[in-house]
Amino acid sequence: MCGTKRIVFVVSVLLTAMVGVVVVPAAASATEGAITTVVVAELFVSVSGLGGLLHAAGSTYQMAKMLVPAIILAGLGIAVDALLSKIERASARWYGG
Repeated sequence: MCGTKRIVFVVSVLLTAMVGVVVVPAAASATEGAITTVVVAELFVSVSGLGGLLHAAGSTYQMAKMLVPAIILAGLGIAVDALLSKIERASARWYGG
């Protein structure tokens, strides 16, 4: 550690090195896992909300009414992915992935 204090080393080197390794998988799992889980839970449990709209329109084969909730959910996924990408770039500017 070349004469530095242990806490300075841990904070400045080890925690900084861990940010890229922790943030990248968290961003990937949040965009894919969390949004998919919410949509599937709404489809099976809810009678209201976007999942309820998708289920009601899908069970009566009304494809035009299914399109709007699907586009909203896709936009939500894109927005969450963009937000987490910005957080990732801000927290680990040096990390190339």
